Amino acid sequence: MKVLVDTHAFLWWTSQPTSLSRRAKSVMTNPENTLLFSVASLWEIIIKSETQRLRLPFSPVEYVRSRVEHCAMQFLPIGLHHVAALEGLPWHHRDPFDRLLVAQALAEGVPILTSDEQIQAYPVQNIW
Repeated sequence: MKVLVDTHAFLWWTSQPTSLSRRAKSVMTNPENTLLFSVASLWEIIIKSETQRLRLPFSPVEYVRSRVEHCAMQFLPIGLHHVAALEGLPWHHRDPFDRLLVAQALAEGVPILTSDEQIQAYPVQNIW
C-alpha cells in the first residue's frame, strides 16, 4: 500500500517514535508499504526551522534527505494535478501545507498517515 506521511508523523518517527500510534508504527515499518514524503513537508520543515519553531541537528534539507533515505521513503513532488486538487477543497483546515497534503493524497488516491483530526473532515482515508 502507498501512504502519504504527514509532516508531524515523519518528525515523530525520526525523533520521537513513542509519539506514534501503534497502527502508525506498524504501517511505517511494514516493508510492503511505500511511504511517500511530500516536498510540501520539506518546505514546511524548512520554514519551521528558519523561524526557530523546530530545532534540528543540522540543515533541514540534509536532515530530511538523510531520514527519507534511511527510512526507504520516496519523495512526492508537487505537481500541477496536486495544486489543481486544491480547487474547491473545503476549508476544514487553514494550514496551507496540510491542505496541500490532503490534495496530494486525493490526487494520488492514497491514504494519509496523520494524527491531525482536522484532516479527518476531508474525504481522504486517514491512518493513525
